[in-house]
Amino acid sequence: MIKRFLQNLEDEDEDDVRLTRRIKTISVIERHGKLPKRTRKKVDRMIKIFLRKLGNDIYGLLCSNKNLDSDDYRGLDSDRDTEEEVETAIRFFPGVLSTIDEDANGDIFYPILRLAFTPNEDNGSIWYCNVKAVSFIPLLARLAMELGLFEEEERGGLLIKRNFNYNDDGENVLQSLMLNQVEEHQNEEHQEHNDDVYLQVLIQLRKIGLLQKEDIQKYDLLRKFRFEYDYFPEKRFRFLVEWDPNVLIMNGNLFPVVGSIRSLQVIFENGIRYFPKKKGLSLLFKKYVCDDLGNSTHFPTCV
Repeated sequence: MIKRFLQNLEDEDEDDVRLTRRIKTISVIERHGKLPKRTRKKVDRMIKIFLRKLGNDIYGLLCSNKNLDSDDYRGLDSDRDTEEEVETAIRFFPGVLSTIDEDANGDIFYPILRLAFTPNEDNGSIWYCNVKAVSFIPLLARLAMELGLFEEEERGGLLIKRNFNYNDDGENVLQSLMLNQVEEHQNEEHQEHNDDVYLQVLIQLRKIGLLQKEDIQKYDLLRKFRFEYDYFPEKRFRFLVEWDPNVLIMNGNLFPVVGSIRSLQVIFENGIRYFPKKKGLSLLFKKYVCDDLGNSTHFPTCV
């Protein structure tokens, strides 16, 4: 107990030292014109270095999405960082939002897409949910729109695809928000939490007009769910289907009933709810077309 008390005193002393240092730095800058010429030049050089390093660090904060569950994680964390803090940092260096980041595989991203996922440590092409940073996506999109950093049709960067080193294909941010693959050690409670966090992002984007009803079909959002995984992202599925029930019966949006029992139940339930007379039941018996990976699964088709 005494040791903890002494440690707290040391921390308070260190806080006082840092505060004094900041006040002195501000004072030097404010009285810059009254310093000798050599000293002024030195101050200018140090300020230039400081601003460059600070901007790079903020950019790194937005782009760092590896090692999510370890002490080595260096990215945004909604349990630690507030939207006000992040917005303040970005407004000092708005260019970080439109600066391209290239990883070791040659894949190219803007920071806003980095917030949606964390890569597998052994295979960077496998993405997992990033619940620590994903909630900042509406903030980054809103600021990018306000500051005019992207074309209007790119919607603050939400609709820009990730670019691979071999072509211009890839998912945009909205499609990445359908991510439901989780790390193996996560249990169902973790998975439900992930689904809820990603749902809240969709709700916020809809509220500020950056997610639109037509996006569901235009960007094939429902088919971006991976139904073959054991966990079914039910909250996001219901959110999208309730907004646009017709997505259940549009060509190109046929659902494979090969995932969890729960996914089959929810798809069946919504089919009956929105199309009780002629199309609810048939959803379970449609022929499934090839997906984006070239895989195909066939089911009996109603005659």
